[in-house]
Amino acid sequence: MDRLSDHLVELVLSYISEEVDRHSLECVSKQWQRLIHNNTKLVINSTESSEQSLYFNGIAVKGDRKQQINRLKCLLKKCPNIRRISLQWIGIDVQFIRVIDQYCQRLNALSLSESSISRQTMIVFDQRLGAKITKLSFNVDDNNSLSIAEKRELLGYCPNIESLKASEISVIGHKKSEYLPKFVSIETNIDENNVSQFAFE
Repeated sequence: MDRLSDHLVELVLSYISEEVDRHSLECVSKQWQRLIHNNTKLVINSTESSEQSLYFNGIAVKGDRKQQINRLKCLLKKCPNIRRISLQWIGIDVQFIRVIDQYCQRLNALSLSESSISRQTMIVFDQRLGAKITKLSFNVDDNNSLSIAEKRELLGYCPNIESLKASEISVIGHKKSEYLPKFVSIETNIDENNVSQFAFE
């Protein structure tokens, strides 16, 4: 198996469903073990009704939050190239932010969907992750758990933001300079049938 090029192995891996436990694929060879975690995107989600099981790129992690955090650490240690993280249906706490900050040195994009974040976590986000984020996305669902004020606050903690996706134009405030410190590409839903793009200087 090691006679195959990295490019060919990555092509094979691209056809493997996310539902497959990728940790079991590490047993194929050392080359697969190295390439299986060559991800640039991480999706962390739970179901709508419960956070007892979290899913990291489709891999179920059951147990309490301490066990989930430890599994996340193990995963991120193997995935040093993570650039984008998508958080879906979870409560974002300080532990999550600290672990992501510690292991995702190349992170620059964050997507939030139906996720909540506490005031204390907002402060830690500002201190640890805010400056890294250049792309911020709030799910186009109008039922997103974050309020307009919370979205504005998160946006304010990202001084290097270059791209913003949000369902409400009001996220940027009445004055573009108030929440957008530099040139920003903005995509937002004006209504259900129209998605417009904005660019402010």
